Amino acid sequence: MFGGIDTTRNQLGLAMSMFVEHPDQWRLLADRPELARNAVEEVMRVRPTTTWVTREAMEDFTYGDLEFKRGTTIHLFSRSAGTDPRHFTPGFDIAAQRKLHLRVWQAACIIASVISLLAAT
Repeated sequence: MFGGIDTTRNQLGLAMSMFVEHPDQWRLLADRPELARNAVEEVMRVRPTTTWVTREAMEDFTYGDLEFKRGTTIHLFSRSAGTDPRHFTPGFDIAAQRKLHLRVWQAACIIASVISLLAAT
């Protein structure tokens, strides 16, 4: 029932800090509220609440040139993945058409609604 409250609250704060740093994007969102979902995706791409996720390899596998043995602890760094210049052009642009990277819409829908309301005022 209460899962996600901290991360949602923290992500809202991170979103607002991005818009303070990029007032042009805040004005764009006010002019084009249909960009709210893009804005959430963009904020979560460049400044995610959860900066890494730790998992354990359940079986041996190879990723690229790296071999992982069963039981290996793996840290997935979402912030560096979301800003990898091999996959994303640098910057914060809520109108950019980017390859989707997260799509955690249960939390994002709440954040998108709040951002839309704030941008409208």
